[in-house]
Amino acid sequence: MKKLGLLCLCMIFFLNAFSQKLKSSDVPAGVLKSYKMKIADSLPTSWEKTDKFYTARFKKNDLTASMVFSESSEWIWTRWEVSSEYLPKKIKEYLTTNYPKYKVTKTTIEYKTGGEFYLVELKLKKDKPILRFTIKSDFVNVEPAAPSKNTNTETKDTKTQ
Repeated sequence: MKKLGLLCLCMIFFLNAFSQKLKSSDVPAGVLKSYKMKIADSLPTSWEKTDKFYTARFKKNDLTASMVFSESSEWIWTRWEVSSEYLPKKIKEYLTTNYPKYKVTKTTIEYKTGGEFYLVELKLKKDKPILRFTIKSDFVNVEPAAPSKNTNTETKDTKTQ
């Protein structure tokens, strides 16, 4: 589970670092079809391609989301950005207890074959851990943040519960 999470996280960061913007007409028909099967009532606002992955960014009901597909049109995951005020009480308590000085910079809900998760990105100076929780609010792990040019920080907590 840790390896899969790390792989997905690394994929995200490298997707952003080496991605190229695409027109919808440049996206393979199979990927477009998979997208429409997943979310028929929203059109992508943009497409990007990185290595062998296609990312669709879109909005629905005032929420921003991204969906990633493989080159073979396989759905990888969908992430919805949500306000941290909507985090469950149990997650807020975990953050207050274990990361009291950290600021929440981004909160997403991730759907993928392996399950549904909350991802909470934190920041305290140069330390930027990403915490993964199950949709039932149980802590899973801390994922490493994107590598930074001048930092050698380690994450605060790497245990799995």
